[in-house]
Amino acid sequence: MTGEKQYRAILDHLKAGGKICGDTCEVPRFANCKRLPARICEMRKAGYNIGDVWIVGRTGTKIKQYLLIKEAN
Repeated sequence: MTGEKQYRAILDHLKAGGKICGDTCEVPRFANCKRLPARICEMRKAGYNIGDVWIVGRTGTKIKQYLLIKEAN
């Protein structure tokens, strides 16, 4: 059930034009998601075109940031 809540919260955020990365998804707003790549993979399998770029996270390491390019048909 938590995965579904995370999926919906993240997808709603992306649909609103937001971007998300591992540093920003571990908050109650996104149901404390610790498996962001898994949620993104589910969205891609559902037909959403999710883009990604490498950014420097708050700890100084490179992490992926995701954004919605095109909604599923």
